[in-house]
Amino acid sequence: MFSENELNNVKREMAKLKNPVELLLFTDFKTQEDGSKLRKCMTCEGVHELLTTLEELSNGKLNVIEISTEENAEEAEKYNVSRIPA
Repeated sequence: MFSENELNNVKREMAKLKNPVELLLFTDFKTQEDGSKLRKCMTCEGVHELLTTLEELSNGKLNVIEISTEENAEEAEKYNVSRIPA
């Protein structure tokens, strides 16, 4: 997804964060019996992968919380989410 140079740049920029950041990602996942998440939205999968990579590079400064609009409609309404990914 990223070149080595890009990964180093992201790590350097993430290190500048003074406080932890919590990012809510709204997708359409449905939790499967085995605990895995199935996303129908193709762009949701890509955005989740990107944000997970950024989270891994953040040294604990970025916390991505994925919320399902299918399983948690009230949370989506609370944040006025009308389209996904959001």
